[in-house]
Amino acid sequence: MAFLTELWLAILLASVACFILSSLAWTVLPHHNKDFKALPDFDAFVASLNAQGIQPGQYMFPYCDDQKAMGTPEFQSIYAKGPWGVLNLWPAKPNMGRNLAITFVYFLIVSTLIAYVGFESLGRGADSLRVFQITGTVGVLAYCASGILNTVWFSVPLRNIITGLVDGVAYGLATGAIFAWLWPAIELGMGAVEVTP
Repeated sequence: MAFLTELWLAILLASVACFILSSLAWTVLPHHNKDFKALPDFDAFVASLNAQGIQPGQYMFPYCDDQKAMGTPEFQSIYAKGPWGVLNLWPAKPNMGRNLAITFVYFLIVSTLIAYVGFESLGRGADSLRVFQITGTVGVLAYCASGILNTVWFSVPLRNIITGLVDGVAYGLATGAIFAWLWPAIELGMGAVEVTP
C-alpha cells in the first residue's frame, strides 16, 4: 500500500482533472451534442409506454428467454421483420448530484488502480516521460476499452463510439501528465549519492 502514501495527491488530482474534463465534454464542448436523436412522435411513443404499463428496466426487442424457442418459425418470423433494439427506462428523473458523486468515485477508483500499476512497475524516482508513457497508456486503456464490448453488442452508433474514445484519450493523457508531474523521487539517506541514468 506504499503507492497510496506516495501517490495520494496525484490520485486525487487526476480524479479531479478527469471529472472536470468529463463535465466540460458533456456541458461545454460540442462533440456530444448529436449523440442522441429525438423520437419522430414523442407523444405517441410515451402514450404507448404508459398504456402498456412498462416498468423501469432494460428491455430488448424482440426478446426470447428460451434458446429452443429462438429457433421456432414464429420467433424467426418476428426476428426477421424487426425492428431490433434495447429500451432503457429509468426509475425516476435523474439525480444529478448522485450521478456526479458516483462519476467522481469512478474516476477515483480508476486513478487509484493506475497509480498501483505505475508504482509497482516503475517504483520511486522513475523518469517523468516514462511515468507519463506508462500511466497515460494505462489510463487511455482503462477509459477507452471499458465500454467497447457494449458498443459491439448493442449497436451503439459509430459517432458515439468515437466521441467516447476521444473523451477516454483525454482522461488518460491528463492522468498520465499529473502522475508524471507528481511522481515520487528516490529518497536519499545521509551519504547517499543520487545516480542519474
